[in-house]
Amino acid sequence: MQCKAPMNAIWEMFGTAGMLCFLGLAGHKPLRGGLEISWGIELHKNELYGPAIANSYALESEVAQYPRIVVGEYAVGYLNAAANSEPTDKVELYNKRLAEHCLQMLTRDVDGYQIIDYLGQAFTDSYTKGCNKDLFDKAYRFALSQLDEFSSKRNSKLAARYNWLLSYMEAKSEIH
Repeated sequence: MQCKAPMNAIWEMFGTAGMLCFLGLAGHKPLRGGLEISWGIELHKNELYGPAIANSYALESEVAQYPRIVVGEYAVGYLNAAANSEPTDKVELYNKRLAEHCLQMLTRDVDGYQIIDYLGQAFTDSYTKGCNKDLFDKAYRFALSQLDEFSSKRNSKLAARYNWLLSYMEAKSEIH
C-alpha cells in the first residue's frame, strides 16, 4: 500500500528530531542524529534492517559530531524532487508544499552538510513559537558551560564541538 502523502512522515521526523535536539540541550542531555532516506525491511517486529538504518547511523556517528541533526543527500534529493514536481491533484500539491516547507527547515552547516535548522525561523514558526526564548536561554547557558568545562580540561575535541554549536546558536539568537 502506497502512502498518498509521504511528506507528512518527513515533516514529523524533522519536527521530532529538531525538538529532541533543542530540548536535549535545554535539559542538559545533548544529542545528535542523522536522517537519511533509503530502503529498509522489518524482518522481525521492531527490527529494521537495510541502508536506511546504516546510512542514518553513519551520519550520526561520523558526521554529526555535535548536537545537531544531519540530513543526508538522498533525503534532500527526495525533498527537492517533490518540491520541484508538477502536481496533478490536491494530494500532490500538498506533498509539494510540505516538501518546500521541509527544505526551508534545513540549513547548510559550516562543513557543507544539511542540518535541521531547529533554531531557524521556519522551524520556530512550526514548532517552538511562544516557548523558544526560555528554551534557547537554557540551551545557550548549557552549551557555554560545556565549552568552559571542556576547555578547562583541555579536551580540544569536545571544546571545538561546543564552539561550533555556540557559533550556530549565536547566528540564530536574533530569532530567539
